[in-house]
Amino acid sequence: MFEWVYFASPESVMDRVPVYGARIQLGKSLARLLKKKIKATKIEADLVVPVPETSRIAAIALAEELGIPYREVLIKNRYIGRTFIEPTQDLRERGVALKFNALSENLVGKRVVMIDDSLVRGTTAGPLVKMIRDAGATEVHLLITCPPITHACHFGVDMGHDDDLM
Repeated sequence: MFEWVYFASPESVMDRVPVYGARIQLGKSLARLLKKKIKATKIEADLVVPVPETSRIAAIALAEELGIPYREVLIKNRYIGRTFIEPTQDLRERGVALKFNALSENLVGKRVVMIDDSLVRGTTAGPLVKMIRDAGATEVHLLITCPPITHACHFGVDMGHDDDLM
C-alpha cells in the first residue's frame, strides 16, 4: 500500500491500475468516511489542504466530493529529502522544520481538514498540525489515505522497528 500512496509517481501504472486513479479513489473513500463523521460529530470544515506532494491528488478528490474548498497552504522546500527515513528522531524533526512553511493568510480563523498520504512515525503529522494552528487555523482534522502501517519494512525502506511506528 505504501507504494501506492507514497513512492509511486502519479503517472505510473501498477498491476494494470493507474496510480493517479487509485489516489483519486482514496480521496473519494476518505470523503465517504468523513461524511459519516461530519453527521455524527458535527465537524465543520472551511478548507481541505494536502501535505505536499503525494497526498495532493487524494485531497483534491476529497474536497470535490465534499464541496469544501481546496487550498495549498503548506509550501514544501523541494531540496529537503524524505524525512521519515532519517536515522535519528532529531534529524527527522529538524528536516520537517526545514521542509515546510505555512501560508497564514489562508489559514486565519479556518477549520482545516489536512490530508496526508501515510503516517509512519508521526514525525511530520504532529509538527504540521501545530504549524497550521500556529498560522491561525482554529481546528485541524488530520486524515490519512494509507491504512495503518503496523509492521516496519526491512526490504529497502528504513522505517525503524515495529515499536517505532505510530
